Amino acid sequence: MSRQTGCEDYVLQLLQILEELPDVRQDKVEKLRKQIQQGSYQVDAGRIADRILEEALKDLLYRTGKNVN
Repeated sequence: MSRQTGCEDYVLQLLQILEELPDVRQDKVEKLRKQIQQGSYQVDAGRIADRILEEALKDLLYRTGKNVN
């Protein structure tokens, strides 16, 4: 078996695993739904703001051709 064939087999196995995963994490959806209904869901505005800024910076670096690591 060549190295390339081994890599191709590995990629095919990964793709098969990904296809078997559900599109929606129903357990998480149910947990969040329950928290919202009970009024106990807390939004972490600081965390959301950090992620927005992080994604905006990555996008800017990508569009300007800078290394994003």
